[in-house]
Amino acid sequence: MGDSAIHLLEIYRACNLEITEEFKGCPDHIVMELEFLFYLYQSATDIEIKTFIEDHMDWIPLLKEEFKRFHPHPFYVSTLEVLDLFLNRERERLEVEDNGKKKIH
Repeated sequence: MGDSAIHLLEIYRACNLEITEEFKGCPDHIVMELEFLFYLYQSATDIEIKTFIEDHMDWIPLLKEEFKRFHPHPFYVSTLEVLDLFLNRERERLEVEDNGKKKIH
């Protein structure tokens, strides 16, 4: 496990979240990161969400570009495209709201 995976384990523990056996060896799997992002939208501030996106979702554009080399099924291309678009929009939204220190709740 790399630094990002170890950091995510620490974050999950700090939030009292348990990892299923299926993902114990890969806490930085995209499924786990998206599940955690969902959790943050329910319980965290915009600043915490922004930090997570910046620190742990920054590899999605690279994945999207690398995927193209393997001619994947259009479903996966579209899914990554939508995810990348969503994260970009969220970065923009959170940047604007960060200036006003707006919170989710």
